[in-house]
Amino acid sequence: MSLLPFHERYNLVEVPENYDNQNPDFVVMRDEHDKCYLCDKSDAEVLKGLNFTEV
Repeated sequence: MSLLPFHERYNLVEVPENYDNQNPDFVVMRDEHDKCYLCDKSDAEVLKGLNFTEV
């Protein structure tokens, strides 16, 4: 298991909820604290298992 902080492990970048994502390789995900993050699409399923939802 990685010892990196969670946000570094999944390379999450905080963005506003209305962020206009133009890159099909990334998705905007919201965590349980209503913060939104831009993340790699390949990590989306893992993040959904960690209480994230796709925006």
